[in-house]
Amino acid sequence: MHCPVCGHDCVMDARELLAALPGRFTPCPDCMGLTYDKRLPPPDIDPAEPCPSCGKRFIDEVFAHIYQVMAEEGDLAGTEPLAGAGTPLIHPGSALRSAPYLPPGSLILLSGAVEERAASRLVAEIPEVRGVVRAGSGTPGIGDIDAEPATHTLLAGCDVRADIFPTRAGPVVIYKQQSVLHIEFPRDRNEKIRTLEREIGRRRPKTFVDACSGAGTLGLAAARAGIHHVI
Repeated sequence: MHCPVCGHDCVMDARELLAALPGRFTPCPDCMGLTYDKRLPPPDIDPAEPCPSCGKRFIDEVFAHIYQVMAEEGDLAGTEPLAGAGTPLIHPGSALRSAPYLPPGSLILLSGAVEERAASRLVAEIPEVRGVVRAGSGTPGIGDIDAEPATHTLLAGCDVRADIFPTRAGPVVIYKQQSVLHIEFPRDRNEKIRTLEREIGRRRPKTFVDACSGAGTLGLAAARAGIHHVI
C-alpha cells in the first residue's frame, strides 16, 4: 500500500503483518548478540555486523552503532549512557518477551539529541533504521484546541510504523506517523482496551465516539467489540 510519507510500501495488509510477526524479532541459530548496560556508554569497539544467515542484529548492537554515528557527528560527547542516544521504536510494535533481534527497516529512532547530518547517516549506514525523528519539547497531539498541534520532526527516512494491540476479538493493527502522534507501548494486557470492552459489555451502546485525538486505537477496538457506529 502506498505510504503517505515516503511513497514506498510501508503499509502492509494487517493479515500479512500479523502472519509474519511470530518470527519477526527472533534470532536464528547463527545469531549472536552482546548485551550492553544502557546506563553506561557502549564499549569502544567496531559495531557488530548483521547476522550473515538471517540479516538480523541484536538491538543493543544496533543502538551502539547509532550511538557511534551520533558521537562522530558531535550530537553526543561519548560520555552519555547508551540510552542517551534516544528511544527505539520497533516496527511493528508488539508485546515482546525478550529483547528483539532487528531485521532491516524495523527501527525508528526518537531522539532529542540527533541533528540532520547524523540522521542522514543513520538511515544510509544502518540497515535496521527506517527513520529518525527529533523529539520536540512537548507530547505530539492536540493539547489546546486554540493552538497548533505539537509535533516532533522527521529528519531522515520514514516514520510510518505500526503498533499491534490485543483485544478479545483479536489483534488490532494501528499504523501511525510517529512524528505527529504520542507513543503507545503495546503490552500483553492493555488496561484502556480492557476497560472499554467491559463498559461496552455493561452498557451496550449503539454508537461509540473516540475523541482522544490519537490514531484511533479505541475506536477500532470498539468496532471489534461489536459497535456498529464508531466516530
